[in-house]
Amino acid sequence: MSRLYDALILDMDGVVVDTEPIIFTTFRKLFEPFGISFPDAYLYRLVGDSTRQNLVDIARDYPVAFDAVAMEQALHDAHRQALASVFIPLRIGITRLLDQAREIGLQIGLCTSSQADMVEILMQRIGSSQGLTQPLHTYFSVMVTGDRVRHPKPNPEPYSTACRLLGVAPGRSLAVEDSATGLRSAKAAGCWCVGLRSEYNQHMDFSPADQVVHRIDELVESNWLRTGLKQRRLF
Repeated sequence: MSRLYDALILDMDGVVVDTEPIIFTTFRKLFEPFGISFPDAYLYRLVGDSTRQNLVDIARDYPVAFDAVAMEQALHDAHRQALASVFIPLRIGITRLLDQAREIGLQIGLCTSSQADMVEILMQRIGSSQGLTQPLHTYFSVMVTGDRVRHPKPNPEPYSTACRLLGVAPGRSLAVEDSATGLRSAKAAGCWCVGLRSEYNQHMDFSPADQVVHRIDELVESNWLRTGLKQRRLF
């Protein structure tokens, strides 16, 4: 049977690694001196957007004045420090998905809004731990980071860039995302899309997704990498 996809392209935070709680903690620590205590529901709304956009939203929603450029750098530095010191868990099922994609012969790409130095720290920290059959970074032929594109998600540029660097057509690529912003980016680029539901994204509009799952293992067990998704939603 000929395969329907040539590439699997994964978001990082919330798909490959369970780093959203780490990010939430960083935001809370940096804004605590301003007297702001973010409820979980508010932080959930920030998922998927760039840090710069997160700060635009916070300045709009909270009566607080801060230097956006300085705060963006402070958040970046604090998150980098956290990644260098805390345990970074892989998402349950991601090892099986990566191994299945490799077994089938798919190209594997990473498409993240995080900056390159964050990705490098994360890859080094995880290495080949947590049941991986090889170092995490070696699974990915291409890594497109937020500082590598001019227009971040939901613009199609990140996924278009990933497909171009992988040498594959977007219509022959399957993207896995955990945010509405990421799904819109992948769909606008022409990729097939799977939305991964989690506690923090229940409120998000996943209508751009061709399929929605609640566990990464569902992707493996369904054999979609080989058989293809059953239907496609237009966007």
